[in-house]
Amino acid sequence: FGDNIKYIKDACESINTQIPIIGFDGPLPNYDEVPEYIINDTYLSIITETYYQGPIYFSEKIYYAMLYNHFFIYLGPTNSLKYLRSLGFKTFGHIVDESYDDIYDPAERLFAVTKSMDEFLRISIDDLHRLYVENIDIIDHNRKLIATIDINQIVTESLIKAKSIR
Repeated sequence: FGDNIKYIKDACESINTQIPIIGFDGPLPNYDEVPEYIINDTYLSIITETYYQGPIYFSEKIYYAMLYNHFFIYLGPTNSLKYLRSLGFKTFGHIVDESYDDIYDPAERLFAVTKSMDEFLRISIDDLHRLYVENIDIIDHNRKLIATIDINQIVTESLIKAKSIR
């Protein structure tokens, strides 16, 4: 991230007052150990993908967000959301600013996705609930599409492909 490292560290420092996140006191649980009430009481999954640069690769994380019925912000390689939509999934660009997906510079993409997260997190709980209800058709669409695919096979094939390209 070159000269941007100071800005990244400052951004990380700026959220220290919000850590630890309620429900995650103590050691951070594995994804499959997150208490169910946290998943059920959450509208958004913030997904940091295995590869931030390089080949587009979808791990299980993106599919879990959709199976959990969440809106999501996806931090991965450039054009990842565009590729996800090409597979038939729907994203939430009308709720979350997804313009970060088009940014090639990794530091600029990180700043843009951080801005998108910050904007989303400023939405009131009442408005989030309203948006959720209004977008249940998209959430259902993604869940139904996942039911038609073999996630393990797709993740495995994607990982093999990504590793061969790297």
